[in-house]
Amino acid sequence: MSAEKSSQSRLRTELHLHLEGALTAARALALASAAKGVPSPPAGAVTGGGSEARWAYDDLGSFLRCFGWGTRLLVDEASYLLVFDDLVRSLRDDGVERAELFVAFGQMRRAGVDPRSILPGLARRAQEIDDEGGPTIHFIADATRQWGVREAERVLDAALDLQEQRIVGYSMGGDEWSLAAREFREIYRRARAAGLGLSCHAGEGTTAESVRSVVEELRVQRVGHGVAAVEDPQLLRELADEGIVLEVCPTSNRRTGVWSPDAGVHPVIPLIEAGVRVVVGSDDPAFFECSLSREAALLEEWGVDDEGFDRIERDACRARFANPLP
Repeated sequence: MSAEKSSQSRLRTELHLHLEGALTAARALALASAAKGVPSPPAGAVTGGGSEARWAYDDLGSFLRCFGWGTRLLVDEASYLLVFDDLVRSLRDDGVERAELFVAFGQMRRAGVDPRSILPGLARRAQEIDDEGGPTIHFIADATRQWGVREAERVLDAALDLQEQRIVGYSMGGDEWSLAAREFREIYRRARAAGLGLSCHAGEGTTAESVRSVVEELRVQRVGHGVAAVEDPQLLRELADEGIVLEVCPTSNRRTGVWSPDAGVHPVIPLIEAGVRVVVGSDDPAFFECSLSREAALLEEWGVDDEGFDRIERDACRARFANPLP
């Protein structure tokens, strides 16, 4: 039995997964061909054609350009449902039972799309999938840091209006260097008061201080990526003591150049060894050509044993914003 196959049954809960990151290059080209006024993809962003099309990039910046172009093709409920159904099929094939999906409300608004026109349809489809046997899917409203505080507020306003549409959390991605976490304290306070779970991307290609700032300033329960925390032993102790969960995505880190195997062991291993609560995610599976089971296979290669997998899955179930286990 292959490492990937033997690892498939070990991780069933996916907490760091972007809905827009499930947009395959083939699906993007098909949407682009049917749309009007859509610019061509960035130079070199797509290789091949038809069902053989693949995303192509060589660092975090070029990946973000691919991602940005692709998400501009998602303009209505129908296009989002196509990507959502593609993702659900892959989750089922991978044996995933529970997932919380980041939905780029900020990106929607930037493209002139109102999240209120999209989420009810996604929620109805998610309920149908639940009724069909799963996976069980909920949504996290995702803002974009570099577009500023006012835009992040508008994302939260939309999330609160849509909270009954399986919205369970609020998060923020984007350029960590652009604005300090403290600028968003009031937004996160409002989200917390409304009962939303809180996450924020930090420590992905930046510094341990970025991780510390979102924990201290925004009081998040989960940190997206967070791998830079390994630079600060004191921070690792604090994360472990406070039970902060890091959503770690090894293949994503390799594909975007955040981590290279030439640099040594991936930070997920020292994080686990330091007692930090870690969950594993595929991040943008269509762009990175990965899945939860493939991430598990990597952990197995790096020495994570049965007890370690049990702990990761248990922590993922406890860290869910939707119906967490005690």
